[in-house]
Amino acid sequence: KFKYIISFILIVFSILVSTNLIIIKTDGYKKRLAEILQNIEPKECDPNFEDCSNLSKVTKEEICPDINNCKFNVSSKRRIYIVGDSHAQVLIPNLKKQIIKRDYQFITAARGGCFFFPGFNKVKIKTQNVDNFCHNNYFVELEEELKKYQNSVIIFIGRLPLYLSNYYFDNKEGGIEDDIIMANDTKLGKQWKNTFVSIGKYKTIQTSFSDTVNKLSKNNKIILIYPVPEVGWHVPRKILQQNPAIFFSSTKKNNLENITTSYQVYKERTELSFKLLDSIKGKNIYQIYPHQLFCDILIKDRCVTHDKKDIFYEDEDHLSFRGVEMLNNLIIKKVDEINKKTN
Repeated sequence: KFKYIISFILIVFSILVSTNLIIIKTDGYKKRLAEILQNIEPKECDPNFEDCSNLSKVTKEEICPDINNCKFNVSSKRRIYIVGDSHAQVLIPNLKKQIIKRDYQFITAARGGCFFFPGFNKVKIKTQNVDNFCHNNYFVELEEELKKYQNSVIIFIGRLPLYLSNYYFDNKEGGIEDDIIMANDTKLGKQWKNTFVSIGKYKTIQTSFSDTVNKLSKNNKIILIYPVPEVGWHVPRKILQQNPAIFFSSTKKNNLENITTSYQVYKERTELSFKLLDSIKGKNIYQIYPHQLFCDILIKDRCVTHDKKDIFYEDEDHLSFRGVEMLNNLIIKKVDEINKKTN
């Protein structure tokens, strides 16, 4: 009996090990998914960026005090900065490769939920505590870094509609941003759980941003990226809810119900953001409009979240790998345009 028990245990163990090895080799049976669901994540990882927090793995051409503050291709004297929040973070790995190919130094300053408002502290509404990573000291240090060198290209991208309204996104069609903290905080409701508080230099974050960027534009090229359309629904989750069979289908044909949002709601939501960014003018100011990729193009008066092949969002407002590629193509095109003008 003992031998039978041991044999049974070994057989079960062998089955478990074999199954797990197959799962690892097939990347979790990824091929069982419909093609559109396979294209959300990057086709290859970027270990150089992902290991930024570990200095021992950083090459001589890279300096990374932390994952939010990296310098790549530091031997180059031409510099491109990207300044922003999590909307900037998702762009960095793919953008870095293209910028380095053009022999620029690429410097990142991207912190989640934190844009660029010198003279302000980000404060939690409930406790009034200043955020540990988003405060005036960080903005001042960053401003000094940006002023240190001339003839740089500085890219700004942030979720301005959230910061200017202090409210999460509601697409007016049942899609209210699915934020865990927001959902558990009935006291705040749809209100953002933070706000930016002035320390006295500026009255509004609009004045802070426009004044600082105008000063930087005197000696640098500025690329302003207008708001990425928010969705309100977690897009991959919404697709699965409406099309549950697609999770088990490997078919290349995806006859999905279109998941779209109102272009008019986007315009209303971003009115203050456009007004702020439009007010920043000058020969060194360049604009990029992400909504031109998604809104009023494939479907009139609607902003799309996917096509038959690709999903453009990884959640309610952040772009997926394919969405990132599309926006980065516009950025690189603008960088090449600037480079052509200056040479």
